[in-house]
Amino acid sequence: QGHVPLMRYLLFPPTAAVAALVDDIVTPIRADGASPFYMACKKGHADAVALLLSREAQDSRKVDYRATTAKGGLDALYVACDAGHLDVVRQLTAAAFVNVNSRTAQGTTPLIAAARQGHVHIMQHLAALSATDGRRRAGPRAVCDLAA
Repeated sequence: QGHVPLMRYLLFPPTAAVAALVDDIVTPIRADGASPFYMACKKGHADAVALLLSREAQDSRKVDYRATTAKGGLDALYVACDAGHLDVVRQLTAAAFVNVNSRTAQGTTPLIAAARQGHVHIMQHLAALSATDGRRRAGPRAVCDLAA
C-alpha cells in the first residue's frame, strides 16, 4: 500500500520501534500527503507524537508539522481535534510553531473540527488558548454555542 516502515509502526505502534526508525528518516510522505507525524496525530499515538516533536526540535527536517493531506489541507492539529485526542492536542498546542487558528482549504479551524464531533474537552482547551471558529474569539459562551 505504499507505506514506509515508519508509517506501519505509527499505524500499529510499538513506540520503541518508532524511535529506532525516526533517527534514519527525513519525513517520508505517503501518496495522499500524510506524513508519519500526521498519522501519529490522527491515530492518537501520544508517545509517538512526543517522540517526533522532540526530534523536530533537534532537526526540523524530521517532522514537517505543516504537512497536510492532499484532501482539504487538514493539518495535524485539525485531525487530532477531529478525532478527540486531547493528549495529542495538548502536546501540539504546547509547541511554539503550532497555530491553533490554522484553517483548512474550506476555512474550517481545529475548534470547529472539535465542535462538530462534540469534543467539548478539546474545545475548552482550545478556547483557553484563544482559538477561534474563524469569525470570533472562542470564549466560554462561544464554545457552548459551537457545541450546541
